[in-house]
Amino acid sequence: MKNKTFNFYCDESCHLENDRMPYFMLAYTSVAYNQVKNHKDRIKQIREKHHFYSEIKWSKVSHSKLPFYNEIVEYFFESDLKFRALIVNKQQIKNEQFNQNYDEFYYKMYYQLLNHKIDMEKQYNVYTAKFPFQRVVVRRYFQGGEKGVERSKEDAARGLLFKSDGSKRAEVEHLSQEGR
Repeated sequence: MKNKTFNFYCDESCHLENDRMPYFMLAYTSVAYNQVKNHKDRIKQIREKHHFYSEIKWSKVSHSKLPFYNEIVEYFFESDLKFRALIVNKQQIKNEQFNQNYDEFYYKMYYQLLNHKIDMEKQYNVYTAKFPFQRVVVRRYFQGGEKGVERSKEDAARGLLFKSDGSKRAEVEHLSQEGR
């Protein structure tokens, strides 16, 4: 029996360390891989109906584009698309206390975003905005619960797991943007 595959499309907002914004957000929208084309086609129809061809950006909502954004939101809630987000108060980040830098903290937050929604029996294509021309394919296991699983600090930040003998517990590949 083939495992079901899901695409996770991730993005962030106000994530730079010194951008003078008090919060940052990491989020994803997920969809079953076999439904991606249906969603792309439907969103394309909505875009064409409203003559909207630029990036869908919530900070750019205007009165003239409100019907487009309303229809996108309605479609989202009528569909099988899923959304999850983490919002972080930057003033509460304590990198020194945890012996980490801001990039390590950033990856740990991505790990927290993804880790709690991963089913070890399924496969995932994870697309991140930070590396827009790559996708990370996570196969088989994303998290370990068994004895003997160890993580290096860098790998834990990215959510990669290794057995105590050093072999990879999660298969991870960096691929082209194909399928996005």
